[in-house]
Amino acid sequence: MARKSKGRKRKGGPVDKLIQFLFMPKSLAILTALAIIIGLVILTKNYLYNSPTFVIKESEMKGDGVEDSYLFRKLSNIGIGENIFSIELGAISNSLKKEHFEIKDLHIEKVFPNKLVFYVTKRKAIAQINSKNYYRVDEEGVILKDTSRTVLEGLPVIGGIYVTDKDIGKKFNYVGLDRALSLIKELSKSNVLESHNVSDIDASDSENISFSIDDGLEVKMGGEDFSRKLELLKKTLRNPDINAQGILYIDLRFKEVVVKPR
Repeated sequence: MARKSKGRKRKGGPVDKLIQFLFMPKSLAILTALAIIIGLVILTKNYLYNSPTFVIKESEMKGDGVEDSYLFRKLSNIGIGENIFSIELGAISNSLKKEHFEIKDLHIEKVFPNKLVFYVTKRKAIAQINSKNYYRVDEEGVILKDTSRTVLEGLPVIGGIYVTDKDIGKKFNYVGLDRALSLIKELSKSNVLESHNVSDIDASDSENISFSIDDGLEVKMGGEDFSRKLELLKKTLRNPDINAQGILYIDLRFKEVVVKPR
């Protein structure tokens, strides 16, 4: 008589084990908590992105560009009606600086729940280029839009550079201009000309930059090392034996200072 074989007890597969785990009391508690958290995240995001509370209603402009009425109107309308969380500040800033070259720096801040603040720094002229018209230029060599047929008071005049209206809004790439602007910045930091004003700067030769002061005295600077040379100029002008009005030029391009009388 054949013996009945005892059937083997079937072990649960991976799916069975997963089902058993999911229905354990601790697992149910974890899943319930996760479901609640996910639900809260979805509800919160939906509220933040769809609630009228966070729709931008006001844009404010601060900084040295407030007096520009066109720019003020332009910035005052940006973002109005959009959700404050969905608006991309970096893209807006880059677009505005590309469209308005007069903006040197722009920082945009979100003021919750429904306001944008634009902090604007505009480019400022530190000199003017004499090229038929007088073109204002900032410290980075960008030609500004306001031109004049006559010289503008209070700004040193850079000569020897050919600029046209086509260059407005762009950085003018010429070594002579870069060096002339560098010289102006060094002069502003130094008190060497405390009793004089720079009337014009000759940048026609980038290796031989020179400038004249109000009494017609020419100072030849060369193309580099302006800070050290201005210190030499200070000592020369303060020498009691030297009368600035009786000097044709002072040459600082060499090891020894050259003073040429009139």
